[in-house]
Amino acid sequence: MTTTRLTGVHTVAVPVADQDRALAFYTGTLGLEVRMDGELQEGFRWVEVAPPGAATSLALVAAGDGLPAGVDTGIRLTTSDAAADHAALGEAGADTGELLRWEGVPPMFARLAEAAEERGADLGSVRFAISGAMSLAPEVAAHWERTTGGLIIEGYGMTETSPVALGNPLGPDRRPGALGLPFPATEIRVVDPERPDADVPAGETGELLIRGPQVFAGYWQNPEATAEVMLDGGWLRTGDLVRRDRDGFVTLADRRKELIITGGFNVYPSQVEDAVRAMPGVRDVAVVGVPDGPRGERVVAALVLEPGAHVDLAAVRRWAEDRLSHYALPRAVTVLDDLPRSQLGKVLRRVVREQLLATAQPG
Repeated sequence: MTTTRLTGVHTVAVPVADQDRALAFYTGTLGLEVRMDGELQEGFRWVEVAPPGAATSLALVAAGDGLPAGVDTGIRLTTSDAAADHAALGEAGADTGELLRWEGVPPMFARLAEAAEERGADLGSVRFAISGAMSLAPEVAAHWERTTGGLIIEGYGMTETSPVALGNPLGPDRRPGALGLPFPATEIRVVDPERPDADVPAGETGELLIRGPQVFAGYWQNPEATAEVMLDGGWLRTGDLVRRDRDGFVTLADRRKELIITGGFNVYPSQVEDAVRAMPGVRDVAVVGVPDGPRGERVVAALVLEPGAHVDLAAVRRWAEDRLSHYALPRAVTVLDDLPRSQLGKVLRRVVREQLLATAQPG
């Protein structure tokens, strides 16, 4: 059995074992042997809401969980690269009552809900939407559900999990802002990142480990990279820091690589961003750590302001001091016209940090 690998403008035949259902590639660097059959089974259990061929799923992201779930349920998939364009509202029969499921990322749902209200587009056939790639703000979820009359739920996964491993219940028990619960037949642990054999208590932050039928077989022809993320017993290290409450729901804290360590304290950029983003005059924010000598790093907030607004460091610290620990307060701010984003609309903190380091010290 062979599959085709795209390398620039060239194609190369790649041998794949018969028991492997797919060989996935991402970021142009690592190939993953993915057990797609496990993901098909798990995805079907999550979204078994329509008979085969009964409806359309509009996926505003490439592939994602829509591919395996859609294949297994028989839902016809339509993809769109025009997520921010009002024309996306007309894709896949959005105005014909045919659309059942909509998949995307939070910025897309926010823009599309606004566009639907402006155009008077009828999205009432959308029974549920699946949001991923970043945390879904409760206000975005509420706006989407008011506009469509359906539900919006979050899931969590990565290419190494084919790609989905956790999801919110498709019903009133969903929790906007939470990643949800493990899929059926999927196990998780939350561990000390420095000691992955030691689980942390419920409510504390640790690294998420996953074991289940959808976990990948390894990086293609790269046993060293595979050994870095696969632990004994089939546990996958995700590199994501999460908290699990006593009900089993998991909430994302941050990427381990983006954790800021200042003066020996751990600062989670997402928590600082949530506090600062609520400040009047702030349209968006990205928080990163920059080198700060013996202290390790200092917390810097890159702000995008509303037209005519003026916000400085003192104002940000006053606003956030009742919402954050003192060590997590930004020690510098810089104002940008916009934040760099991926094609999915996710803010690229790494690029923000690089921009700050390439310019004069923010203040």
